[in-house]
Amino acid sequence: MKLFRKYDIDITNGPMQSGILLFTLPVILTNILQTLYNAADMIIVGRYAGDICLAAVGATSSITNLIVGLFIGMGAGVSAIVSRYIGAEDFEKTSKAVHTSVAISLLFGIIIALFGIFASRTLLTWMGTPDNVIDYSVVYMQIIFAGVPANLLYNFSAAVLRSMGDTKRPLYFLTAAGLINVVLNLFFVIVFKMNVAGVALATIISQYISAALVVITLIRTDNACRLIPGKIRVHMQELKHIILIGLPAGIQSCTYSISNILIQSSVNSFGAHAMSGFTAGANILNFVSVTMDSFATAAIVYSAQNYGARKIDRVVKSTMVCYANVIVIGTVLGFISAQFATQLIGIYAPGNAEVAMYGLKYLIMFKYISAFGGINGVATAAMRGLGKSILPMIVSIAGICGFRIIWILTLFPHYPSLETLYISYPITWVLTALVNTIMLFAMIRKIKKQEPAD
Repeated sequence: MKLFRKYDIDITNGPMQSGILLFTLPVILTNILQTLYNAADMIIVGRYAGDICLAAVGATSSITNLIVGLFIGMGAGVSAIVSRYIGAEDFEKTSKAVHTSVAISLLFGIIIALFGIFASRTLLTWMGTPDNVIDYSVVYMQIIFAGVPANLLYNFSAAVLRSMGDTKRPLYFLTAAGLINVVLNLFFVIVFKMNVAGVALATIISQYISAALVVITLIRTDNACRLIPGKIRVHMQELKHIILIGLPAGIQSCTYSISNILIQSSVNSFGAHAMSGFTAGANILNFVSVTMDSFATAAIVYSAQNYGARKIDRVVKSTMVCYANVIVIGTVLGFISAQFATQLIGIYAPGNAEVAMYGLKYLIMFKYISAFGGINGVATAAMRGLGKSILPMIVSIAGICGFRIIWILTLFPHYPSLETLYISYPITWVLTALVNTIMLFAMIRKIKKQEPAD
């Protein structure tokens, strides 16, 4: 069955640096557009609905990231398994993995949506969301959860396309949906005065549009990844492989969110302006993070396909190329974010010096060390591509979540400042990046000894 077509990049052959850049650039733009969904919400709310509504939107992000992140992390399992089957040219298993991925995205999406809609107020109350913010937060959060089925369906389906080297069409679809999102944001907030409800509604409408487009693409494709609606079902063997790789990735994502929830709860104690500054600063840094995460997407696809094709040397080369790129990009963007923090935060909360001051405190912590988050992402992704997901999960949970929780429970009560909270981020990034890198290359050496490349 023919696999590589005009949209696809041949992962197992050809030059490495140019191939990874061709693969990754559309992923970077796609990730930035996804981040712009939330950024557009906050910018428009901050400008047209006020600081309280901006704080309300920001108060929901840690919880939604925690719950949705568990299943978005399963997309790593989809990428790894589909990529490995493609590399091994096992097209029957490729098809089963594709149909299983779509089935579980729909099933999990509906379950999460129902849970989130009914549990929003309780969860926000547990986080200590201020009384003047919580009602807005509940409305925003409930609507966002209604879009989770589309969110998961898009991410799982896009993971399938990327597994065969097609990173362009997910970008095209998200571009169209992103433009619709911005237009609807302005329309609902300015014309209908819907504040947080308006931006949330615009976001989920856009998500359903992007999900529909990527599913139609899979239905119309004529290769091993073709989606046949009548065959959508869970194949237990493929589900097992997806869970073995994807569930640890999802759990790792959840633990990150747990530590962020604790930090968000601590930030909440400093008031609405601190919440707004933290929200704006975290969103700005998120653009840096998703840019580096794009190379983690490349790392998992390149390592899995080449591992399936028994080309271990290309696994090493692709990982090193991804490392080099995140070091350069993370360092440059981290410096720029901190250097122009006041101007960037002014986009979210114009003319508010107090919000800008709080946001600057956050961004200054990442001025020179942002690259370590990218290094950690590439290392864990490459290990998942090799079928090893539990060990990097354990290291990341202990090094990031565990360390931050201990930091918050021990040091923060004695030095209760935002700087004390924020410095826990760079410390944990550096530690986990170094340990996961050592483990990755130990795994590669072991694989070379056991199964030398042809």
